[in-house]
Amino acid sequence: MAKSAGKITHISDAKPKGAIGAVTSAWSPLQEPIFRSLWLATVASNLGTWMQDVGASWLMLSLTTSPILVALVETAGSLPIVLLALPAGALAEIEEVRHDEDDEHRALGGDEAGDAHALPRRQEPVAR
Repeated sequence: MAKSAGKITHISDAKPKGAIGAVTSAWSPLQEPIFRSLWLATVASNLGTWMQDVGASWLMLSLTTSPILVALVETAGSLPIVLLALPAGALAEIEEVRHDEDDEHRALGGDEAGDAHALPRRQEPVAR
């Protein structure tokens, strides 16, 4: 079906630029300035990390010829990331869900009730 006077007459006419099925380059995201800046910063950071890893291993190799100690240097650098990545991701997801639930509550008109939990509560003295 064709477009008539700028109106969409078929679902295929509504396909936005870069949509699924459109032919795009793998490099097309780099056309966005913010994405390109973040991507280049990540590449530079990773390159520096790799150079530091090689330098630490090289230094350990010059201090000792034990392959176990050289391997332990690499393990000491990567083990904390390996062990903490999964729990950190799970914790971030829990916090994100909690904030999403608060946002939904406020959007449904519970703004005053949603903010009440953040206010300090005044304790009334108990009469004896």
